[in-house]
Amino acid sequence: NAGTTYSGTVHFAGAFSVPSDYTFVPPRSGSHSFSGSDFEFHISGSRRISVVDTGGNSLTDTSSVIQVYSSDIASFVLSDPGTVTAGTPFDLTVSGAVDQYGNSASGTAVITVQSGGGDSPGGVSPSLNDIIVPAWAAISSRTLSNAATTVLRGTANGNIDDTAPITVNPGAVELLVLSNYPDTITAG
Repeated sequence: NAGTTYSGTVHFAGAFSVPSDYTFVPPRSGSHSFSGSDFEFHISGSRRISVVDTGGNSLTDTSSVIQVYSSDIASFVLSDPGTVTAGTPFDLTVSGAVDQYGNSASGTAVITVQSGGGDSPGGVSPSLNDIIVPAWAAISSRTLSNAATTVLRGTANGNIDDTAPITVNPGAVELLVLSNYPDTITAG
């Protein structure tokens, strides 16, 4: 049974933001509900909230474990090898993916061509699939198809990072085409 004559003051701890100290007064002596939004956590992981009577007696309690998950990706770094060959896969890396509080974050980085690049003269499109970031970092293979200096852009939850300019060297010649020659010709 809840006590109905308690008139002490309690203090909360364990979260980034907790309610102010609360003093119990009639008719709420012994019971008071606090909103979940009164408690704010910024560090992900297993956390607890504790409450203690500030009057110096031994009244205290601690919550069971509260699992705090990171927020969406708020910043990250998109990096490339610097020089690649058109038509040859290379690793594109997302690293340092953190939420607004610095916790390792998960999410998806949508990859697009910011400048240069695009389709090859033969119409082959680059391979720019999104990168799924399970936590903090991910590496994924991409292929550029146009031998032009290219900057790739990663976007995650409205947050953007661009690669440094990527030098895209021409790929190996794979086909020779002889064209525009006459069907007949006179010797000499």
